[in-house]
Amino acid sequence: MTTSFYKCNGNGNTFIIVIQDKNFVKKISKNKIKNICKSTDNNITDGFISVYHKKNIIITNYYNNDGNWETFCLNGLRCVALIMSDKINKKSINITMNDIIYRTEVNNDDTVSVRLKEPIYKMKDIIIDDLKGDYIYSGSKHFVCNYSKEWLDNKFLKLEMQKIRYHDFFKPNGLNINYYKIIGKNIIQTKTYEKGIEKIMKSCGSGSYAGAYDYSKKNNIYGKIKVLNDGGISQITFRENYINNLFKGIAEIEYKGKIEI
Repeated sequence: MTTSFYKCNGNGNTFIIVIQDKNFVKKISKNKIKNICKSTDNNITDGFISVYHKKNIIITNYYNNDGNWETFCLNGLRCVALIMSDKINKKSINITMNDIIYRTEVNNDDTVSVRLKEPIYKMKDIIIDDLKGDYIYSGSKHFVCNYSKEWLDNKFLKLEMQKIRYHDFFKPNGLNINYYKIIGKNIIQTKTYEKGIEKIMKSCGSGSYAGAYDYSKKNNIYGKIKVLNDGGISQITFRENYINNLFKGIAEIEYKGKIEI
């Protein structure tokens, strides 16, 4: 079976996206997803997203490039919003991911925004080696650390983050590792090592959101926070009650093609 796909990126975080029927997720195998992420580009694509659309219902399923289903992908959600907004000719649409409905908005400046609930501190003051951080759930699981050391080369930083990702404390499933550094007032820089993809990402939306939330909560900073990633800049807006927070960043459709399913 041959189907059309979209190759997209959100702040450099890359996806293969297909629009299929509701039973598609039962038909496609883990190995097939892995192969699709490897074969459709010269570089390995970060993730695969299937989209089911009927009338006003849009339901998505996200998989890392190892073929495993994951709860949430914020950058992927924004890419789906861009595709579906053009398809149904609406700027504001609701998209379901992991049984949660997200309100999205395609803006006139090539950005896509998502309304988000307040993240949750699952566990605080976790110390691993010489690093202290918190386990924050922002749609996906992140160990979040305000990183005071100088950034290492990504090759060495990856080794440090892997020690935490595979630490006995987080077994059996592990979690994503998110470091952030305060650059100035209302500006942070983030690095995210994503489980399943097993690399430092050019960008991770939920990791950026978790880091910005930790910075906001611990410094009583509200309003717009700029988040610098290797793949681009995100803007996160927190209200003092943390209701209807807004994540905004670039999303792009790189090209369309066909793949064998």
